Amino acid sequence: MKAVGRGLVRRALGGLCTVGAAALLLAACGGGGSSASSSTSSAGPKVKGGTVTWAESSGTTPNYIFPLTTGATNLVVNSQFTGLMYRGLIYGGYKGRDLIDKRKSLYQSIVYSNGDKTVTITLKDWKWSNGDPITTRDVQFFFNLVKANKSSWSQYSSGLFPDNVKSFTIKNEHTFVLQLTQPYNPSYYTGNQLATIIPLPQKVWDKTSASGKVGNYDMTTAGAKKVWAFLSKEGGQLSTFDSNPLWKVVDGPWKLQSFQANGHAVFVPNKAYSGPDKPVISQFQMLPFTTDTAEFNVLKAGQVDVGYVPSNDLKQLPALRSQGYKVVSSYPLHIDFIVPNLPNVQVGPMLSQLYIRQAMQELIPQQVIVKKAYGGYAVIGAGPVPLEPPNPYISPLEKSGGPYPYSPSKAKALLTSHGWTVSPQGVDTCAKPGTGAGQCGKGITKGEKLEFTLLYASGGASADLEFQAVQSAMAQDGIKINLKGEPFNTVVSQASGPCNPKQPSSQNCKWQMVDWGGWVFGMDPVEPLLFASTPPNTGGYVSAKANSLIRAALHSGNPKAVFAYEDYIAKQLPLLWTPSGASLVVYKSTVHGVAPVNPFGTVNPEDWYLTKG
Repeated sequence: MKAVGRGLVRRALGGLCTVGAAALLLAACGGGGSSASSSTSSAGPKVKGGTVTWAESSGTTPNYIFPLTTGATNLVVNSQFTGLMYRGLIYGGYKGRDLIDKRKSLYQSIVYSNGDKTVTITLKDWKWSNGDPITTRDVQFFFNLVKANKSSWSQYSSGLFPDNVKSFTIKNEHTFVLQLTQPYNPSYYTGNQLATIIPLPQKVWDKTSASGKVGNYDMTTAGAKKVWAFLSKEGGQLSTFDSNPLWKVVDGPWKLQSFQANGHAVFVPNKAYSGPDKPVISQFQMLPFTTDTAEFNVLKAGQVDVGYVPSNDLKQLPALRSQGYKVVSSYPLHIDFIVPNLPNVQVGPMLSQLYIRQAMQELIPQQVIVKKAYGGYAVIGAGPVPLEPPNPYISPLEKSGGPYPYSPSKAKALLTSHGWTVSPQGVDTCAKPGTGAGQCGKGITKGEKLEFTLLYASGGASADLEFQAVQSAMAQDGIKINLKGEPFNTVVSQASGPCNPKQPSSQNCKWQMVDWGGWVFGMDPVEPLLFASTPPNTGGYVSAKANSLIRAALHSGNPKAVFAYEDYIAKQLPLLWTPSGASLVVYKSTVHGVAPVNPFGTVNPEDWYLTKG
């Protein structure tokens, strides 16, 4: 997993930044969102060609061009960079309620059979930029590389793809068949497993050295390891990004024309692109910035066409609109949350009590946070499935706002009915220890205080305002929260994995509650990794029933199984749900096609065009 800035860790597809820290979201997918506001200036005549400049997230620049990222290179900006040139089998977008853009995807059809254990996939008749057809051999090349090098592949999670593929069979040049180890919910498998597949140009890349001949080295494990080592090494050579013949063969709408070590990249249209929405503009440039302030100053000066608004500058939105800029918001498919460390020796017995987590959830003033910390550009959290963007996986319970809406009175009643002396603006104490009715619960001693330290990723005004609001609201009912804001990397290093109760002195057992931001899903928000009783379930939540419901949701095509899993997790609170911020993208009124923004964060300049002002 990898994340950039405060906000989000992404299983498989990397991290991304929201209004709390950055720009257009992350990708490996493509196209949709919702407009928050825009100027009403009329469009002039449409221009054929022209150059559009786009601001990269501050402090991050592309450093890897091989599209199969490693853990160290699984960055937002790398996904945005390579996504312009290389397209996946499944292209994430947002068309109505469908989170897959079938037009931009490489597959023609996906058919599940044999009780959802057999997947037959047919490719579209598309070509590489050198004229070679994209075939099932290119998919097999990808499969062989990741299977032999899965421990190095950033998308890999034990037991999932490619572990869950019993056999890969080529039926013909355009159709291949996967035999799975067990049945899977087709929605989950397509959106979260098949979406990791990126066909690669086997006739160009299947080699072990720059001077070596192309062969079929990937067909053996040893050969596949050598090919991976070669491509991975070449993929990190910044000085040859724009000259290495390997990267001249692409299937996306763009080809890299020039690249500078500081991250300045210039793209031109791939004239052989087979897909829809062929580029109209003649050049697309990615511009690097060292800080949010530097980016925003250049944006205000009119020297960048498409940029972003840092959280500290939300009050300047009216001024930007008056300059003729348009502003659009978009929500990635993600949830934000606070992680309680249930095995923590000091406070774990309290956090392990569902009624205490419930009281804390009822004391998170989400609507206040949305308004004051995010300027209205956020949506509340109600459970394990995000409420935005609109999607078919939201249960009626979550749509209603979740099981535990903000209610200090209910929180107080819960605590008093379980043996606590509630001291508003003070610290609650356990008056009735024990495990019986009306008592505090297992492991909680008489006089013990409801006091916790919350470690959070700081660095933006929205984060500080959010947790100050949480601290203040909790204090109403005597739950004392001590805030500790640290840089994102520091937070992750201090709370990077689940606590082992047998080693209570380890680093991972010292933190009490943490908020690094949240989690970005693939194209299906059923996520076993967050809530199953195994890592990376950072908070140490263990539930046999949850495991059973997760298995049913993953392996059954019945929508009711997804809702059952979703509602149980929403009620159990292995995490405390918090608002999720939107991405705010700003663009000149002469640039069109930017909105709606892709909910998975892919940059889609092939959809953009210019008009005369």
